[in-house]
Amino acid sequence: DSTISSNPEFRKLEEYYRNDMNRKLSEPLAQLEVPLSFRKGITGESAAGNLIADAFRSAYHSDVALINGGGIRADVPAGTFTLKSACSLLPFGNKLCLVKMTGNQVKDLIKANVNSKTGQLFQVSGIRYAYHVAEDSLTVFRNQVPLLPTDSISVVLNNYILNKTPDQFETIIGENNPNAVTDYDALKHYALAKRRLHPEKEGRITVAKE
Repeated sequence: DSTISSNPEFRKLEEYYRNDMNRKLSEPLAQLEVPLSFRKGITGESAAGNLIADAFRSAYHSDVALINGGGIRADVPAGTFTLKSACSLLPFGNKLCLVKMTGNQVKDLIKANVNSKTGQLFQVSGIRYAYHVAEDSLTVFRNQVPLLPTDSISVVLNNYILNKTPDQFETIIGENNPNAVTDYDALKHYALAKRRLHPEKEGRITVAKE
């Protein structure tokens, strides 16, 4: 507690590592042209969700990427987008996994979470989906056409989601694979490649109540 004096040598080490960490977190990655709100992704499409899902899909050059809205954890103001920004959005350091799914499996996974109010609704890249509440019907579109039940789709999702999912999928890159990428690293490299970030809502998620 406050009555205990710091060890001078340990204090110097603490300051060194804190300053080094702050320097690394302050690394500028890109210019963010719009503010990001994580709360909007809890129950609907969000710019933050689109940005992150696009980054995940880019990391593994997959057909589709998914992230639950509750996995995005911070608001980020417009301006310089730094490594700290990426880590704030994705603070858990989940590993990205690449699996093969059928069209039906993609649809079932999305539909099982589409009514969630606690952050399990999926933000997506590479597809869009429309859910009709009254009919409890979901249609998933890829390349502007409905996804077929037997379509073979490569999907990126993090190990947290994959480990919670009861279905078994063909795993291409698992969380213990040495090539597995950490979620915020995927966002970091995506931002560095783009240099300017202007994510927008694009109609990737539609929920019709009537």
